[in-house]
Amino acid sequence: MLEENDRLISVREACHLLGCSRTTLWRMRQVGIGPRWQPIGPNSLRYSLKSVNTFARRKRLPVHMVEAYKARMDDK
Repeated sequence: MLEENDRLISVREACHLLGCSRTTLWRMRQVGIGPRWQPIGPNSLRYSLKSVNTFARRKRLPVHMVEAYKARMDDK
């Protein structure tokens, strides 16, 4: 389950932060190894920003991309 204060981000943003394609993210979701997600409609879903951050750090992906996104979101 997602936490109350957790922000949901789009598939495109999650792909950008993780440095992978939408197909790769879909495959990770199918086998259960990707970040947490939540359906928001019949054909759309959102990813947990906190889960994407954790997944990026665990996979040793460029964390500066995640930090830049968080800074951008804090400015809004």
